[in-house]
Amino acid sequence: LEHALEQAGWRMASARVESSTFGGLSWLAHSSLLSGLRIADQGDYRELLASDRATLAQSFAIAGYRTVAVMPGLRYPWPEGRFYRFDRIYNAEQLAYRGPAYGWWAIPDQYSLYRIHQLELGSRADRAPRFIFFPTINSHAPFAPLPPFEADWSIFDAAASQETASGATGSVELNERLDGAALAAAYIQSVRYNLAVVGGYLRRYAAPNTLFIVVGDHQPPAIVGGRDLSWQTPVHLFSRDPALLERFVARGFRPGMQPGPGVLGGIEEVGPLLLEVLDLPASLPASLPDGKK
Repeated sequence: LEHALEQAGWRMASARVESSTFGGLSWLAHSSLLSGLRIADQGDYRELLASDRATLAQSFAIAGYRTVAVMPGLRYPWPEGRFYRFDRIYNAEQLAYRGPAYGWWAIPDQYSLYRIHQLELGSRADRAPRFIFFPTINSHAPFAPLPPFEADWSIFDAAASQETASGATGSVELNERLDGAALAAAYIQSVRYNLAVVGGYLRRYAAPNTLFIVVGDHQPPAIVGGRDLSWQTPVHLFSRDPALLERFVARGFRPGMQPGPGVLGGIEEVGPLLLEVLDLPASLPASLPDGKK
């Protein structure tokens, strides 16, 4: 992936962070990332949602960005989503996927990325800069069945067509519960799929001034990798601007796709670092009003 993207003019930098959760409860990692606070349990989460804490989306909005959440795994009302103050939240219904459903999660991540590119990053007249938050779903347990990676992304135009909404689109189901080695193999394939989606999007669609960030929100369940895994996850940056990536390297990132052995800190430190490096006028406070770090 690194070699292919370098050939296309992209450069990468990577680091490690410490997640606030392990094997699940991904919303704890997501809220840590978006709030700049370490949210490690449901009590922390409820306290955060009851606060008026500034969020990363709000900080980018103050800086003039349109802020968008892409939530293909979201099928039910999500009132707590208002806390994050996104300008727009696209749930599964609003992404309007009409193709084959792949297991419980149904929607291919490749489709979601292609669709949001069309809706928010294409030739819109109001083309303010975009801050887009996209929790992918195909590398989520049970990691199968996995959609195929499509070299021709335009195949998804039909999957978004209202004309197919009333037709039989079919589904691909997992016929047996995966366990042990089979589950681990499915997990590896799901990560490879998501990396293929990232590489394909950057080569074909991403604007030259895009800063694309991939954050691992948490390790897979212990049944996949073992109970002795650390809580560390990778952060990968993709940009065509070497000078911008050098600013991240100066703060602990390493050039390329392989992060070094050191850890930047908690996942909650990614947002404040991003605001600092991009020199945006907004910032996240260091604590909640009651002093909670």
